[in-house]
Amino acid sequence: MDEIKSHKVSFFERFKRSIVDIRSYNFFVKESLGKGILYLFLLSLMVAFITSSVMSYKFKNSFEDEARGIMIQMPDFEFKNGEMNVEGDMPLRIDDYIIVDTTGNTDASVLDSYNEGILILKDKAVVKKNVVEKREFDFSSINDVEFNKQDVAKYIPKINNWISIFIVLFGMIFGTLWIMLSTMINALILGIAGIIISKVQKMDIEFGYIYKICIYAFTLSIVVDKLIIGYMPIYIPYFNIVYYIVAGIYMYNAMDSYRREIQQ
Repeated sequence: MDEIKSHKVSFFERFKRSIVDIRSYNFFVKESLGKGILYLFLLSLMVAFITSSVMSYKFKNSFEDEARGIMIQMPDFEFKNGEMNVEGDMPLRIDDYIIVDTTGNTDASVLDSYNEGILILKDKAVVKKNVVEKREFDFSSINDVEFNKQDVAKYIPKINNWISIFIVLFGMIFGTLWIMLSTMINALILGIAGIIISKVQKMDIEFGYIYKICIYAFTLSIVVDKLIIGYMPIYIPYFNIVYYIVAGIYMYNAMDSYRREIQQ
């Protein structure tokens, strides 16, 4: 592939060349570390956006189906003046973990036989998260709120949209930071191996140059790990080792390419 002649190289051009063109590393290594970090940030942001968008899409569909199923099973109800009133025979069980009884004939002890569950009474809700943690939410704190089954059904799509947007935003922030920081640490570890190789094979390449090479060398590993392996329905043993091996192969070939250039 042709050599890079301009210092104004787009992110996507860097992304492509870091995977398919080892000679381009000769250009990357001469740039400042800041440009390498910027590339890693944009790569992390792109991957985090894709993964969080897929996660949001899956949640959106499952939440809609789950909420629709619960609403179909739920009888007519109304919340008014801090009290929940439900029509029909009670106690009412929904999806085996939600119990509703607004008659006053059921108390929180009904959850003792459950590892987790939700009990909705006339004046409060009891949420059991595990065998030891149980929390109560008193409806009197929201006695100025009024809604019924029709209101809830109407707002489910809106709630779903907001949660989906939150998943994308949170996933982008957390995912970007996680991928970026972990890759910087991985590049440091791989760079130490690189400096040893440089000394043994008398390549005479500084650690700072090797570290910049390692940042780009992890590109394919990140893409395969986050965007391919992460969505495959099978488990691939020892992939963490393969993750480093692939990056190590890129690093070695890039170091060798740079060594041959500086010796010319």
